[in-house]
Amino acid sequence: MACVSRCFGAKIEWPSGGDAGTELRSVVEEAARRWVLGCSADEQGWVPLRRGEQDLRRMQKILWLRAPLVFTRVHPQLTLSADGSEVSKPPARGLGGSRAAATGVAMRAGRHFAVFEGCRPIRDPEARLDLPPRPTNPVHFGVIRPTWDVAGGNAQRPEGHYLYDPTDGLCMPARKPWAGSEGAEAGDRIGLLLDLDAGCLSVFKNQKRLGVMAEGLTGEFVWAATLLYAGDRVRIASAPVPGGE
Repeated sequence: MACVSRCFGAKIEWPSGGDAGTELRSVVEEAARRWVLGCSADEQGWVPLRRGEQDLRRMQKILWLRAPLVFTRVHPQLTLSADGSEVSKPPARGLGGSRAAATGVAMRAGRHFAVFEGCRPIRDPEARLDLPPRPTNPVHFGVIRPTWDVAGGNAQRPEGHYLYDPTDGLCMPARKPWAGSEGAEAGDRIGLLLDLDAGCLSVFKNQKRLGVMAEGLTGEFVWAATLLYAGDRVRIASAPVPGGE
C-alpha cells in the first residue's frame, strides 16, 4: 500500500495507549497494530511480541496459523480426505513403494510449525506375515524441496529432504541421528518447527521439545509425508509453537 500512495507509508503520530503519549507509525502499521489487538488472547499468544518485531509481521504470522495446512500434491496411489489435511494409502493399493504427499506453498524464510498425526505402531499386530520386515516405520514426515515431483519415484531417495522416522526419531533419508532423537507410537502428535532464519528443523513430541533434527537448511521447502503400507494415514495441521517458543 505504501508503494501505491505515500500517505500510507508516511509516519505520523498515533496514540501509543495509556499515558505513554504518542508514537510515529504509518497508516499501514497502525492498521496492523489494531488488527492484532482485535485478535483473541489465544491468537495473540500464538505469536508472542518479540523485541523490535513489527505488528505487520505478527499479523502475517497469525494469518499463517489461521490458514489450515493441506496437502495439494499427492502420488496417484494416495488418497486425500478431510479437505486435504489427511492423506492415506487405500488397502487396494498394496505395498508398491513409499509414496509422498506435499503442501503447495513454499516456505522461504521465517519460522513455520506443523503437527503430524498418524504414526503406526512400531510392532504392528496386524502386519501381514508375507511382507518383508520393516527396518523403519513406514510413515515419515517433514520437509522436502518443492521442486521434487511427488507423483513419481521412491520417496526415500531424493537429496535435500528431512523427514522424521517414528521408529527411533532418526532423520531420513540418511538415517542420521541427532541429540534428543526419540521414536513415536500411534496416537503421538509430532510437531516440526522449521526455522529458516536459523536454518534448522526442530522436533516436538506431544508438545515436548526433543531437539534439533537438522541444521544448515537453506532454500525453499514444503511440508510432506510419505506412506508405505496399505492403510497408512497421516494428518497435518497448523498450530502455535508449544510454549510460545
